[in-house]
Amino acid sequence: MALSSLWSTSLRILAILSLFSLSSSHPLSSSLEIITETPANYSEFQTVNSFQLVKRAPRLYTEAEHGLLRAAALEIDTHLYEGDLVLFVGNSGSYLALPFYPEAYSMIKGVPASKTREYKTAEYMPTEAGLVNYFAQELAPLVVGKDNINRIVLIDHSGTGRSVDGFYEAVLDMVVAYYGNGDEAAGAAARATFSEIPVVLINVIDASRQTTNVPTPPQVVELLATIIVGQPGALNRLVGDKTSHPRVQPDYPCTYWEFSAGDCFTPGERNDALAMVHDIIKWNEDNGGLIGAPVPSKKGKKKEEKKKPSGLQKFFNLPTPKKGSSSKKPH
Repeated sequence: MALSSLWSTSLRILAILSLFSLSSSHPLSSSLEIITETPANYSEFQTVNSFQLVKRAPRLYTEAEHGLLRAAALEIDTHLYEGDLVLFVGNSGSYLALPFYPEAYSMIKGVPASKTREYKTAEYMPTEAGLVNYFAQELAPLVVGKDNINRIVLIDHSGTGRSVDGFYEAVLDMVVAYYGNGDEAAGAAARATFSEIPVVLINVIDASRQTTNVPTPPQVVELLATIIVGQPGALNRLVGDKTSHPRVQPDYPCTYWEFSAGDCFTPGERNDALAMVHDIIKWNEDNGGLIGAPVPSKKGKKKEEKKKPSGLQKFFNLPTPKKGSSSKKPH
């Protein structure tokens, strides 16, 4: 299955995910396509599967942790503009995508990515089919046919910057493979066009690295902003510690990209991810509302939308390639 048919192309404001309500789904990425519906017996599911949740990830977020995640997301929102293609990279970044309101945003997405700092090393070499499949499933719904992308904003929790540069290099390789379709000249032209779009990083880091062991910025991607929230150690436990909370993205290095990201979850991980996603969204709905959601006016008759900031006024448009995507499953 693919989510591309569900993505809205009509909205041009600060973007996120797709047009779903929480009752049906909140598509963090196509890797969560398989768990976009809340089970009818959700409360029972939590009890029955509590052993799985405790065994792999001790707990969901506490009230304080929910507040910390929302504070980081609100700060991220102050740096975003109309026309931004915003990618919350990997498992750490993707937690931060969930407090945003799907129907108000059309070009923000949590994307699965693992081991990108080792991209193109001997152990992590992508295949052309994998590059095409990743782009088709995760990025094409946001990019193909769009003429309003002003810049690319990557959101990550990065210590060295190597994973950010590696992910961006992978995206450029995907553009070559997807649009080139075996034609070297066409692939090079597509890469050149895509490379003209400014790309920046918003790095969300732990307070423990504010003065010591300061993160190294990427060498290729420009550092736009560094966001520091919480007490030392708090943010690391919130988004960076795989043993503290259920993952919301599967382990998905480039060697898996020929397979659908959703198929790289184990059944237990899918359940845990659903519980985590549902819990974050519900908490934000109940505590100020999802970011970007319309709020009732004082008269209670109309709804006011978030003000749309102006973007960088740089436009591009790439043709839709003929090449399709694959939907292999891992063995």
